[in-house]
Amino acid sequence: MKTQTNFEATYTDTFGGEPNYAWVRRATFTAPSDASDRELLSKAKKALDLQGIKGRILSGPLADELTYKPDGTNTILFVQTAIGGN
Repeated sequence: MKTQTNFEATYTDTFGGEPNYAWVRRATFTAPSDASDRELLSKAKKALDLQGIKGRILSGPLADELTYKPDGTNTILFVQTAIGGN
């Protein structure tokens, strides 16, 4: 059985291309610890009701962080391992 890990998704607005946090939507979800970026992104978008929004995955500064920039919006989505991990 695969080990499950808790992840946190944070969706917020941007200003000048940087996260602004004028408003924030957060969600926590569980995924296999070896899940691909695409799997994590799919689960995060589902948890935040953002399915169908296209964009691009950006490299995160940390190995356990995923950054997603939806196309045509001034928003950004971060996915990282939840504090406490499992």
